[in-house]
Amino acid sequence: IPDTQETNHASATLQKAQPQQKILYLAGPHKTGSSTIQYDSKVISKFTENWTFIDPWSSKNDEFKVVKLGHEKHFAALLFVLRGQLNHPYFVNQPADGEVIIEAYRQDILNNWNNGKSITVGTEETDFAVADYEAENGVSGDQVLDGLLSILPQNTKNVTEVIIAYRSPRAKHFLSLWKEIGVTMWNHTLQEFIFHTESYLHFHTIDIMPLVEKFLERGFKVVLVDIGGVKVKKLKMFQLLACHLMQEACDASTNVPLFLKSVLKSAELHSALYNDVNVRTEGVMNLNEEQIQQIEETMLRYDCGYKDAVFRNDLLNVIFDDTFSENMNNCDVIGTERLGRKELWKSIQRIADPARAQKENMRKVVVLAGPHFSQTN
Repeated sequence: IPDTQETNHASATLQKAQPQQKILYLAGPHKTGSSTIQYDSKVISKFTENWTFIDPWSSKNDEFKVVKLGHEKHFAALLFVLRGQLNHPYFVNQPADGEVIIEAYRQDILNNWNNGKSITVGTEETDFAVADYEAENGVSGDQVLDGLLSILPQNTKNVTEVIIAYRSPRAKHFLSLWKEIGVTMWNHTLQEFIFHTESYLHFHTIDIMPLVEKFLERGFKVVLVDIGGVKVKKLKMFQLLACHLMQEACDASTNVPLFLKSVLKSAELHSALYNDVNVRTEGVMNLNEEQIQQIEETMLRYDCGYKDAVFRNDLLNVIFDDTFSENMNNCDVIGTERLGRKELWKSIQRIADPARAQKENMRKVVVLAGPHFSQTN
């Protein structure tokens, strides 16, 4: 008969055993709370023994800072390098030393992994992987993604989870893109933004389904976080991150990680974790409610084209499912024909101003036909 005290002690030790190491890759995309979850990841990793936030240029080494961004955003530097943008305006020194940056991240990840740490890392710049145009130097999205994944330690695919946020209504995600680029950078109304020649170059940054598909195709587990469901549960990003993604022990009634209970008494830290990082921006939305609803339906129809490849994939795990499954199930009525992103953009232009959209299309046809005509005569 085993000694009861020894058995209980063994059980207690087992319960406190080090959890399996894993990597959480925070893939965005843009305008889904990505800045907040990166910031929270940086903050809370300081208070847990199990996790680390990857940043070779930590706050203790500001003299080695490579980008003019907060430390939670430093991983974007790697994406700029992989895209060949060594003169990106965010770099402190231009041109940046790409090899140094790549090796710094590779070693920081490897060293922490070999030391038994689980890892959070990522950037919303990852969504360039689904851009349907090449970077200035001809680098494609697939090449960027392959380069990105190559810095992860070998044989860690099965313990890596790619975290992608799903935002719905889809039209609101589109409106956030307009406010970020059209209002803040260009001072454009919504309609002006839709017809601006460079607007389409940003459209991939809110295109969720192709991003999910890219990682699934490469055999990675994807955790799709339905942001609507997170809001229904009234969870803050740090609670989502610590309790449901890192799977740290949390207070069931407050959803506060146990390792943060004492430090949250600090007013500064409490404010940092409970407040959103980004400031809301408004603009002139000169489209009516019916037009916005038409944009919503058009974007849902576009997403439905990815249902067969994404929705039933065993590597996909949807958490806080509020509207995602409902939207996918409605695809049986909407249809699952895959549309191109450019066709989606043209549809949005037709909704915004049919006459102008037709005129713009005719102008492009004339421009394309002009040189061909002159060459044959």
